[in-house]
Amino acid sequence: MLINRALKHYKGKLSALMYNSSEKLIYFGSDDIAQPSLEALHSCFPELEAVTHYTPPTIKQDNKVADYCKKHQISTPYLKLECHSPIHKASKEERDRQWEQFNQQLAVLNPTLGVILSYGFMIPTSTIQRFRNGMIVVHPSLLPKYRGGAPIFHSILNGEKESGVSFIDISHNRFDEGNILYQVRTMLPEHKPYKDIEHHMAKVAAEYIVHVATNL
Repeated sequence: MLINRALKHYKGKLSALMYNSSEKLIYFGSDDIAQPSLEALHSCFPELEAVTHYTPPTIKQDNKVADYCKKHQISTPYLKLECHSPIHKASKEERDRQWEQFNQQLAVLNPTLGVILSYGFMIPTSTIQRFRNGMIVVHPSLLPKYRGGAPIFHSILNGEKESGVSFIDISHNRFDEGNILYQVRTMLPEHKPYKDIEHHMAKVAAEYIVHVATNL
């Protein structure tokens, strides 16, 4: 386990969230690797809300984050779990307009912290600034190795035996270049298909995202 001194910036902030129901955590994620961490955080933060990609109903594409949101809105509506969709495939002008509309929602929510895992879109500075304690990115590699998209794929392609999960401060206008707050190492499963390795990394991220949220 590796811990950067920048972690001190967040000392106590996440723990305080656990005991103050007025605080708001918002989770950004969309694909398979993001769903277990959403579920783990949701078990600790019942007021958590989620942001995910917009998938038109005419497109047959799984979005496990959206599925989890919908399921828990119906079965446990008192949890107030919401699934926002601020952007989709659109022009830059349209995306900017949608982010601004989303920022207006955030102004009402007054969120304390954002957590991001495999969301896929650059979050603008205007949105980052809406989070009182900032935003943390969860990235499935030992940064600075394999910044950007498909870090698990590139780790496998390069024959890595060991990888890990990095928790970093969000960087403005760049992917995965913020201060490293916390890292955990793990051995990559050998002779396994990609989905099995991705599932392993998802489990590691989910385990430690709870650790981060409850022990800092």
